[in-house]
Amino acid sequence: MPAAMITGSLLMPFTILTMYFELNVYKDISFYTTILYFALGGALSILATLFLYEIIPDADDFNLLGAMLVSIIEETGKAAVAIAIIKRTKNATFLHGLLIGGAVGCGFAVFESAGYAFNVYLNAHDWNQRLDMYNNLVSSSYQRYDYANSLQEMNLNIFIRSILSFGGHTAWTAITGSYFAKEKKININFLNFFGICFALHAIWDTTTAGTWVKLAFLCIAAWYVILKQISVFITEQNKAKAPV
Repeated sequence: MPAAMITGSLLMPFTILTMYFELNVYKDISFYTTILYFALGGALSILATLFLYEIIPDADDFNLLGAMLVSIIEETGKAAVAIAIIKRTKNATFLHGLLIGGAVGCGFAVFESAGYAFNVYLNAHDWNQRLDMYNNLVSSSYQRYDYANSLQEMNLNIFIRSILSFGGHTAWTAITGSYFAKEKKININFLNFFGICFALHAIWDTTTAGTWVKLAFLCIAAWYVILKQISVFITEQNKAKAPV
């Protein structure tokens, strides 16, 4: 069960991280360093988020206000870690920010998805029923309390979150990191793109009809922003190299 929980939550974000690594055409950030940003950055962003949850009012309800609170907490926590790493990177460009922000977002996504998977496993039974199950160690008790279904529900949760992960934290923090690296400071242009990530995250977390259509649209929207900015970066680089 732990292997399925960790490996299932890791596979898609790590694949996306590899893509960000390949997009950095400068190849001046090693894969080892990228993995360090992925693991350490993801862990630190989770801790930053948990700290913010302690000082900001309860954000458990997924109405519009609750979704906005969750969004600002998590996007701020991830952005703070990504910006701290980018500031320590010499001559950081858009592509460096994309890789660093993407690494932090991918790491955050792994920890969060593993946590959701574990919660789904635990919540598959009422706690009183689970106590009875452990006190009655006969095979029939596992069937009586549908013990096997908890693994099925956990695997389904992992599968769904893996499909959707390419348009979630892995993309939002990449946008934030890339634009901070481009601007080199927190200004109105950076805040505009941070606001886009905040809005995408908040809409993602709201409870609405047509959830699957909404999530598909949000994934496409996030990658439209990334691909558009990559296109702008390439155009700017070509202009800079063009003879005067």
